[in-house]
Amino acid sequence: MDIQNEIQFWWLYWSTQSSYCCSRIYLKVRHAKLSTALEALSFTRSLADSSVYVQLSINNNLMVLIYVDDLIITGNNSESIVQLKKNLQHQFPIKDLGYLKYFIGIEMTTSSKGLFLNQWKYIVDLLQDASLLYTKFATTPLDSKLKLDSNGEAIDSPSYHQFVGKLIYLTIMWPDIVFAVSLVSQHMHDQQLGMVKHIMQYLKGSIGRGIVTNNNKDTNIVGYFNSD
Repeated sequence: MDIQNEIQFWWLYWSTQSSYCCSRIYLKVRHAKLSTALEALSFTRSLADSSVYVQLSINNNLMVLIYVDDLIITGNNSESIVQLKKNLQHQFPIKDLGYLKYFIGIEMTTSSKGLFLNQWKYIVDLLQDASLLYTKFATTPLDSKLKLDSNGEAIDSPSYHQFVGKLIYLTIMWPDIVFAVSLVSQHMHDQQLGMVKHIMQYLKGSIGRGIVTNNNKDTNIVGYFNSD
């Protein structure tokens, strides 16, 4: 199965001409209108996520994700995707941005072998903001000689909060930094700048890693957990 033909991810931008487009009330009203339009096209809102709409049939599966001003469409039938985009463009001012390649800090590479997701650009931008792009890299998320400093190095608090927030977002695809990030997030007052820098140096050393979803035609979801 050629994933380029069978499973496609399209990115649409839902433009607006309203001066108060960022208003929560306006976004809520606009979301309601789009929801009504999708439901009229036989889509059903997901019970797990109110921003996800699905249309399932024997030979045709479509899914739409709404994220503020963006829509992501995916499915296994290219003709159905094209028709859905036409239907939406007749009702809303939507711009087709083509295949999904970069979205909310996550890059997507599609091939006949499957999907590869990584956050290379997001990490590079983070390293640049922290002036660590050309520093040496670390091989572990935490220093083996770690010692928490209750008096923490004094730095600009907003910058520290921003760096920790970005690291928390990276844990979505980097489970190996979860523990380290949880430690620095517990020290917003006695800030652990050294630990934050070490985590970033670790990310620099493994920046090419990501998540691979192989095209094996298996749609079963398998999960693992530690009973301890």
